[in-house]
Amino acid sequence: MVSKNIYVIPMSVLMSVLLLLAGFDAAAQNKQIDKLNFLYKKGFKMHFSGERINYDHYNFPESKDKAFLEYNVTGDKQKGKEDVLGLFSSQNEGKDTISYNNFLYFNEAGMFFWVWDNAKKLKQKNKTQAISLPLRVGKTWDSYYDKFNAKMECISTDSLVKTPIGDFKTFVVTVTFLDRKKDYDEEIKIVDFYNEDIGQVKTQMSRTAIYKKDGEVRKKLSDTMLLADKMTKPE
Repeated sequence: MVSKNIYVIPMSVLMSVLLLLAGFDAAAQNKQIDKLNFLYKKGFKMHFSGERINYDHYNFPESKDKAFLEYNVTGDKQKGKEDVLGLFSSQNEGKDTISYNNFLYFNEAGMFFWVWDNAKKLKQKNKTQAISLPLRVGKTWDSYYDKFNAKMECISTDSLVKTPIGDFKTFVVTVTFLDRKKDYDEEIKIVDFYNEDIGQVKTQMSRTAIYKKDGEVRKKLSDTMLLADKMTKPE
């Protein structure tokens, strides 16, 4: 009889190998982000292109609209311990194009802004804390988005995003809020992908109608995805 040596691979080792083969970097996902180094200075421009998919009553894709987003940093200054940027933004989904001026703020706590009523040149009272530092996977915080109560969460610190202007490692923040309408609640979820050294390089938004009259029924309304495709760096 010929004896054979049988080697048993520990489960922990096997799982590590499988995760590596799948492209999952546990160390990177446990990374903590303490500071933002975005390229957001006067002269910086970023353009995003993509599409919005609209769904029918049965949650099947019904139509598509081209979509874009563009923002230009028109000015930057330091105000106390905060960096304040002036932004001019334009966005479009289908036939509707909206352009507006706003301000973006950075400090040790992260990145935040207010939605402005441009007609009255006044900012609304509810601040949106878009990024809350230090940032790590699983961190959640409460904020506002426009006039709505919003739940924010960091879901990744090591997601690869492929765009027409290059491939980027990103951290990912989700924003979820409800717009309560007469006959249903509209759930809006935004997923923003940020590269630590550049800024936002991808954004997604999904809209879902939630009907509760005869038990909860969810109906998809639309999905929008935009990828960075043109970038102008500040001089």
